Amino acid sequence: MSAIDILLVDAFTDTPLAGNAATVVLEAGGLSDDQCRRISAEIGTSEAAFLFPPESEGADHRLRFFTPTQEIDLCGHATVAAFWALAETGVVELSGEPRRLVQQTNVGDLPVWIEGSAGGPERVWMGQKLPRFETPEVSVDKLAALFGIGRKQVREDLPVEIVSTGLRSLHVPVAGLASFPEMRLLRRGLVELSNSLDVQTIQVFALEGSTPDVQVHCRVFAPAVGIDEDPVTGTAAGALGAYVVRHGLLPQGKDGITRFAIEQGAEIGRPGRIEVEVTRDEEEFVRVRVGGRAVVTLTGSLRIDT
Repeated sequence: MSAIDILLVDAFTDTPLAGNAATVVLEAGGLSDDQCRRISAEIGTSEAAFLFPPESEGADHRLRFFTPTQEIDLCGHATVAAFWALAETGVVELSGEPRRLVQQTNVGDLPVWIEGSAGGPERVWMGQKLPRFETPEVSVDKLAALFGIGRKQVREDLPVEIVSTGLRSLHVPVAGLASFPEMRLLRRGLVELSNSLDVQTIQVFALEGSTPDVQVHCRVFAPAVGIDEDPVTGTAAGALGAYVVRHGLLPQGKDGITRFAIEQGAEIGRPGRIEVEVTRDEEEFVRVRVGGRAVVTLTGSLRIDT
């Protein structure tokens, strides 16, 4: 038997027991794939981040992400959680200027920025891949039935679209906040839809928030990878940012950056907030990144077989 150090970190919030919880293992060298999956299942968070020594030149850390059932290529909230933990534990030192690091992932090397000072981290930004878009063949009637809402609650003036900034996400626009608490999901149908379209997440969103400083409200479902509903989802937020910019739904700043905030998780008691920045030069996307705060809620050690 041996023991490994683990942390629980709530990402996209500064309130314990809110946002999206992630398991973080800062020293995962030597762990097998099966051990990573079993550790994720034992702790029971939707995703766990395992930090390994980097294998690619220029990367600072190699991150692998596991749900309780399988490995996934990328996870936004677990990235924020992992780099927040690195800064809070002093593995990464901060001096007041944003610290840029590179994480090696299964979808490539991606930049991460940690804002903060010697007093601790203040925000973590996760860079994502430049977006790819696809228009699927799926009817409004079918979507409304899967979410248990009226057909007229699915907007037809905006496209249902698959966007990937690292993971493929299906985006479904709905009309207003009232649609969200009414949703009654058909899980089996959502799994079948996810598999047929080869998407990892399905994001339902409205272009309004519960407070004036929030522009988008959403819910995200990922039953095909073992997560019925994800509280606050960084990868889907980046993809939604690209969708919003592509269709001109929010104003772009003079610097070419569209900035907005997403709220998610209130319907399942885990409210969180994601900051989104999408940079576009005329018609070319230049950068997509999402950011937020986090809080370490538990530190400890886990005994495992070796």
